Amino acid sequence: MLLLPGCGHPATHAECEEILRRAAEVELLQQKTPPDKIAARVEEAAQARGGELTAKCVGKRITNEAMACMRKAQTPDELEACLD
Repeated sequence: MLLLPGCGHPATHAECEEILRRAAEVELLQQKTPPDKIAARVEEAAQARGGELTAKCVGKRITNEAMACMRKAQTPDELEACLD
């Protein structure tokens, strides 16, 4: 999921949580989830699998550019491209 070895910096716990929450949000937007339901659904997803997924992410290489790109992504494909 995360970036080139030797580039960037090791992803922090906070960065990994942000990535996972953004991924859930983008997916819900794609599913046309009503805006007033998105925050609760993202929180449900984070509670259900966030710890497991975050643990796999922490320490992987990430760049500031990838994080900025991920924050702007509007589709799962755009998000994936940011993190490849």
